[in-house]
Parts: sequence; C-alpha cells; structure tokens
Amino acid sequence: MQHNDSSTLQVAIVGAGPGGLLLARYLQRNSIPCKIYEQELSEHHRTQGGSLDLHEDSGLLAMKEAGLMEEFLKLSRKDCEQMRIYDNTGKLWLEHEPPADHNVGRPEIDR
Repeated sequence: MQHNDSSTLQVAIVGAGPGGLLLARYLQRNSIPCKIYEQELSEHHRTQGGSLDLHEDSGLLAMKEAGLMEEFLKLSRKDCEQMRIYDNTGKLWLEHEPPADHNVGRPEIDR
C-alpha cells in the first residue's frame, strides 16, 4: 500500500484467487480503490484444477462477511462429498459416497 500526495490509498493485490478476490471485495465495500494483478492468461482456464471446499468457520464465513453468499450458493455444488481415486489407466481404486442424509454444509465451487 502507498499514499500519494493527494492522500488516495492505492492497494495492489497480487493474485486473483479466492483470497485476492475476497480482499478486493472487502476493499471495494469500504470504498478503497485497488488493482488486481493475475499471472494466469485466461479467466476461463486455470492451470490449478479442482474445486474449493469451503468450511463454515473460514471460507463460508468470508463469503458471508463480503456479502457474496447468495451469489456463491447459486454457483456452488452441494453434492460434492463423493470421492473417487483413479490411476493413470482410468482404473477406479477407491470410491466413497456419504449416506443420503449426510449434510456437512460444505458446498464446493470450481476455481
């Protein structure tokens, strides 16, 4: 962060991942200008794969505090407690599905 001569706060955020974007949202809600810098070339394809598993006491709490919970729930998946492990030939080695009444409240969302 730096202050210029006109006392305008300028914040640079390195990385447009979940942490960087949430920080930008908090700053935006407090009328603090910021600029996000991201290394990935495409907003639709990322080299890091997988989805985010957000927990109530951390990621979901941050979504609520940032006023993004409603939009997050529209985009997230609530049925992602299944786990499957395959080898490089496609052979399934492990499959786990929680009981139908299992609800841990940890929706996932693509990165």
